[in-house]
Amino acid sequence: MRHDQNNPKRENKNLEFCDDRMELLDTIKEMVKNEVSKSIHYIKKVGTIKNATPETPPPEKLSQPSTFRMRLRKVLQSIFNCLLIMI
Repeated sequence: MRHDQNNPKRENKNLEFCDDRMELLDTIKEMVKNEVSKSIHYIKKVGTIKNATPETPPPEKLSQPSTFRMRLRKVLQSIFNCLLIMI
């Protein structure tokens, strides 16, 4: 594979792609931070982690194949659960 360092169009395209991904990651980070804050507030209000259940039951599992969005959601949920355990 040839590595062309003198291609400004490709370099700009790659930089835009990286910027978009960084913005997406920042958005995800903020969403996780907000959910953790809500859960911490709820846990302090209730008093224990055992009683900290979601107000609405989780939706039924879909029979659709796993997508990137679903996998990302599972990863974020596992991170969130780990954070709850550490509290």
